[in-house]
Amino acid sequence: MFLYRWHGKPTEIGFGSARDVPLARARELAGLARGKLAEGINPKGARPATKSATSGECADRLLEAMRPS
Repeated sequence: MFLYRWHGKPTEIGFGSARDVPLARARELAGLARGKLAEGINPKGARPATKSATSGECADRLLEAMRPS
């Protein structure tokens, strides 16, 4: 867990489970996040976005799945 303040608001980033992420890797990720903060970039917003489906796409999939019935 990396805790910081962004525009006065307490913010946190999780790097993953302690079982899955070794301490050395977590420290490396925290260092990268500190570097982003030093550049004036919100490290939480700088992470790559995941591709997610829109509600319309989900509805289309549901209708297709239910069409046979």
